[in-house]
Amino acid sequence: MAACALRLKHICQYLCAERDVGLHYPFGPESCLQEHPEDWIVSFSDASFASTGSASHTGQTHFYNGRLVHWASSRQTLVSQSSCEAELIAALTTFNNATNLQLVAEEHHWLTQIRLLVDNSAALSIITNRTTPLRSHHISIKAESLRNAVERGVLSVPYVDTDCQRADGLTKALGPQTLRRQTELLFLFSPTPTQHVKHVSAR
Repeated sequence: MAACALRLKHICQYLCAERDVGLHYPFGPESCLQEHPEDWIVSFSDASFASTGSASHTGQTHFYNGRLVHWASSRQTLVSQSSCEAELIAALTTFNNATNLQLVAEEHHWLTQIRLLVDNSAALSIITNRTTPLRSHHISIKAESLRNAVERGVLSVPYVDTDCQRADGLTKALGPQTLRRQTELLFLFSPTPTQHVKHVSAR
């Protein structure tokens, strides 16, 4: 009980200190993720291996036209035997959610594709290479689902450097400098007076 109370105290302290921080959606056609094509769902998938007991943790963020539209942090229900397996579970979970976002976009007649960025080279190799063996049958099935999506052309899975991984902050506790970097990657800012005036004027 004391540990829970301490965590609650830390959360309240953080919320009080960062109460002015919010998501930044820039005006105009410029994209926040200029290295990726417009009209694409760009998803970042990450996992922390066995970070809470035997279970790993999944973090995911989804951007559309360079703007953050969905994010999630969850504990994995399957027990992984390696960080690679944890990353594969996280990748499939992220892809399934990205597919749901794609269906919403199609209902509005917005044609889009999915780009899933992973920072684990071993998991990326398994997704793109059928000859890579896996020890667990249930993990192998998840990898096969991602391979089929890549082969059908509905998914691309490039590598992203850990420093540019925009889901890292949703997998574990971060230090002050890393947390600040993550908030910048997710476009979480305290609005400047100029931004506040533009926001009020646009209403």
